[in-house]
Amino acid sequence: MSIAALSGLPNQQSQAYFSTRKVDLAHLNGALQSGNLDNAKQAFQAILNLSQNGPFQNGVAFQNTQRQQDFAAIGQALQSGDLAGAQQALQALRQTFSKPKVDPPPAVAAQSTNLSVVA
Repeated sequence: MSIAALSGLPNQQSQAYFSTRKVDLAHLNGALQSGNLDNAKQAFQAILNLSQNGPFQNGVAFQNTQRQQDFAAIGQALQSGDLAGAQQALQALRQTFSKPKVDPPPAVAAQSTNLSVVA
């Protein structure tokens, strides 16, 4: 079942939410990378505002608990003027979107069997 179906939002509206959030996250990233706290606060606030009418219960920006916690940590760091803390929290959030690299299973050695066929 899709998130839109769970929340009751039409699929198009849900897709617009994710698209807008992605753009706002890019703005937040750019502001933090350039060290511009004011712009970072504005981008963070834009995501908060967007999430109020988003597809998730309780108006959270992210359904995934770890992502929401990392996002909240960005906000706390921004509120206290801690640029490095906000950058670190953003990095933690970014890592939650990375797919873990899985090593391929080990090769199975061919086993020889000593079968004799009696006709």
